[in-house]
Amino acid sequence: MSWFGIGLGGDESQLLGLLDNRTASETDRIEAVQAMSRLPKLSERGRGRICNLIDDPVAGVRAAVCYAVKRASSGFAEPEIAPSGRRTCCVAELADVLEALGDGDNMIAALDVHYDEIASSALAAAVVFQNWEDEEPLREFTVRCDGIAPYVPGQFFQRELPCLLAVLSVIQEPINVVVIDGYVTLGDKPGLGIHLWEALQRQKAVVGVAKTRFHSASAVEVCRGLSKTPLFVTAVGMEVAEAAAKVVTMAGSHRIPMLLRGADQLARMIRSTFPHAWMQP
Repeated sequence: MSWFGIGLGGDESQLLGLLDNRTASETDRIEAVQAMSRLPKLSERGRGRICNLIDDPVAGVRAAVCYAVKRASSGFAEPEIAPSGRRTCCVAELADVLEALGDGDNMIAALDVHYDEIASSALAAAVVFQNWEDEEPLREFTVRCDGIAPYVPGQFFQRELPCLLAVLSVIQEPINVVVIDGYVTLGDKPGLGIHLWEALQRQKAVVGVAKTRFHSASAVEVCRGLSKTPLFVTAVGMEVAEAAAKVVTMAGSHRIPMLLRGADQLARMIRSTFPHAWMQP
């Protein structure tokens, strides 16, 4: 059976051929593992091939392997040695990798949206990374959203929330923290982050990193690098003090962390590293 949808498609033999192709890009290899995880059943050869990727030097491949095993755990029995001496599965062997990757559930997505007022459209961007200190993302995604409503003061979330949800919907990695450009709370009123948290059924922490002060917001102010101008951090689903500390540790010597700047530039199409997923919600 083949998978057709966002990302690579094909049957198991085609995906295995891609994994065995030494000239394949890192992105294609990552997406091949992800596509295999979506197949209803894997052969012994397929399971064994995934086993052999647990020590892959590419972090994104290792993450995809962990996610594949979690998603299709019924297809992976406890490790056995076949008569040929080859491994047939790898759940136990993945223990160290799963621990290193936070059991495959500790990835972070930084989101941003850029609007084209003339076209009434927006480009929502996401950079996905594993650790707060990372300098490079594991994956990047963009989604173009058409029919964007005009800005209404005090109702900004109605405009931006659909865009954030659209780009989150195409991320295949397991995400448990979402970082947005803006506020989670606005004093005694919910901000964009609260609306996003509710839309995600309160299953993911949301951290807001704002560049400008909002008079009634109870934010933790953090200064990074040599900048004396603070960022304003709010959060839900995790302690705001912890969120602020994580923002301080993010890579980059300037006020704006590298990966947050990367999300902004990706939404503006200033830079592009990985193939994008496009959709019109």
